[in-house]
Amino acid sequence: MRRLFHVAFVVTLLLLSSQVGYAQTVFTQDFSSSTSVSDYINNSSPGIGQFTQLGPISGTATVASINSGKLRFVKGSNQGSFIRASRFAINGNAPRALRYEFDLQVTASTAQASAVTFRVGDNFPTGSSVTNVTTASNNFGLFLVDFAGSNTFRLKSSGGTQYPVSSSAALSGQVHIDWFLNQSSSTLFYSKNGNTYSVGSGKMDIWAGNNIAFDELVATTSTTELRCLNFYFASGATGSIVDMDNFSIKEGFPEVTCGANVTAYTTTDACSANLNVAQPTLSNYCGDLSAATFFNDYSYDATIQNWPGSVNYDITQPNNGAQTVTWTVTDACGNQSSCTQTISVQDTIVPTFTAPFY
Repeated sequence: MRRLFHVAFVVTLLLLSSQVGYAQTVFTQDFSSSTSVSDYINNSSPGIGQFTQLGPISGTATVASINSGKLRFVKGSNQGSFIRASRFAINGNAPRALRYEFDLQVTASTAQASAVTFRVGDNFPTGSSVTNVTTASNNFGLFLVDFAGSNTFRLKSSGGTQYPVSSSAALSGQVHIDWFLNQSSSTLFYSKNGNTYSVGSGKMDIWAGNNIAFDELVATTSTTELRCLNFYFASGATGSIVDMDNFSIKEGFPEVTCGANVTAYTTTDACSANLNVAQPTLSNYCGDLSAATFFNDYSYDATIQNWPGSVNYDITQPNNGAQTVTWTVTDACGNQSSCTQTISVQDTIVPTFTAPFY
C-alpha cells in the first residue's frame, strides 16, 4: 500500500523591522577620493574604506603611494603591508562568509617565490609586531603570489599549488581577483559569469579573471573567524611594484536553517499523517526577502514563491520510515544555500482481525 501523508507548512519567521535585507559591504575602496595614503589609514576606528595600518613595516625603503587611482607598493629592502585589524561585524557577529574582490597587477622583472601574501582571519598583529603571520590560528585562509618575471605572476595556495600551472601561462596586466570564503556550517552557492557555483563549509574558491584558480581550497583554520585583513610584501625583488584597486568585500551568501526533524503517526484505518513543519529560515540573504524562493528535493510541487507565506501539499511516501528532505533557497541575487530535514511517518497501530461469522 502506498502511504500518503499531508504536510502543512507553518510560517514562523518573525521580522523585527523591514522585509528588505542586503548582503552588507564590510570594506570598499577604489582610491579615487584622495592621493594621500594617510587618508586611507585610521588606526583607532577605521571607516569602511580605511586600513588600520598601511606602508613599510620598518624603515622607509618600501614606499606605499596612490598612483593613478590605485594603491601602489614599490619594493625596497624592507617589507610592506596593509592591515585591517578593526574586526568586521554583522549585527555584532562575525561574517560567516565573505566575497573579497580586488584588481591586482605586478610589475617585476625578476622572479620571486611567495613575494606577496593575502590573508583573511582574526587578531592579526599591528604596530611594530607586524610580520608575515604564519600562526595558523590567525588565518582562516590565505593565498600567495609568485612573481614569475617579465611583469607576470602566478597565484599559489598555502600547500604550494600554483595557478596557472605553467609559468609560460603566467598572468599579466591587471587581473580581477574574486575570493569566496565560507566559514559557515553549510555548503553555500554563488553566481558568477551567469553560472552558479558552490563552496563547501570551511573552504574557499579563488578566481583569477573568468577562470577559477582554486576550487574548494581547504581553509587553513576553519574555526578562525572572518574578521580582519592582512597583506604582506616580503623581502626581495627590490624595485618590483604591486598595484591594487577596487576593493570590495561583502558578507557573502544566504544561509538557510531547516526546522527541527518531525515525526508523525498514522491514525486508525489511515495511511496518512498530518505534519506541521516549520518553514526553513533565511539569513545573510541579498535583496528583498519576499523575492527569495525555497525548493525541496522530495516534493517537487512544493516550491514556495513570494514568501513569507504558507502552503499545503501532499507527499507520496511508499514506505514507513525516515525521509531526508533537502531544502534549497535562492535569494534575489541568485545565490543559493541548502539544509536538510528529516520527516518520518510511523505506523504503530496493530492491525485487528475480525473472524467471519458462520
